Amino acid sequence: MRDWSNRLRGGRGTIDTGRWRNRRRGPPERPAAASGVVPAERPPLAGELLTPFLAALRVEAAGLTLRPAAEGDIPALRALVIADTDAALGEEVPPAVRSLMGSLQLDGRRPVIAPVRPDTLDAVVLRKGAVIGRVVLRQVPGGVRLLDITMLPDKRRQGLGGGVLRALAAAADDLGWSVSARVWFDSPAKSLFRRAGFVKVGETAVDDLLERRPSRVPASPPA
Repeated sequence: MRDWSNRLRGGRGTIDTGRWRNRRRGPPERPAAASGVVPAERPPLAGELLTPFLAALRVEAAGLTLRPAAEGDIPALRALVIADTDAALGEEVPPAVRSLMGSLQLDGRRPVIAPVRPDTLDAVVLRKGAVIGRVVLRQVPGGVRLLDITMLPDKRRQGLGGGVLRALAAAADDLGWSVSARVWFDSPAKSLFRRAGFVKVGETAVDDLLERRPSRVPASPPA
């Protein structure tokens, strides 16, 4: 489900280039206020997105749910990253190399980042109470950027990852937000993004830049 461009990037994120290790650990910088006016604080991303995301997920992928990652999820997240790394590299890669790549991935995809980044939703995807995947989103102007979407290898090709993407798109529609992502140019996951309504809006040397704009304007709340 995820792209493997970070085999060339030293584990610095998943779909987005991420560079999590190079970013400051702490709350995001607030823009300087103009003319002495302090900008209004946005609510945490989880507070805005989680409810419509959950509602859409019940429709798009029955049997799945999600919630913000917590300290108790760290063992499951470690297992998810290791399984994903092993599946991508394959048995032909020597065990020592797989172990090194797994360590790089664990470092680059730091679990439970939401408590120090209110503009980020780091969520685990669950089925029958067990963690089977992860979704990481970050607030950007006009919407969110999808930084990571990963499912356990034995849960792929069952429509689950596509259901999560469609649910995210539906939740973003409810809020009037766009969703963007950066995907390795030959990643097989691009077909899932296309089916969820993403289109290519640019490219880098190794990535396609994808975006899904809201299909409707959210209704205004009653006066």
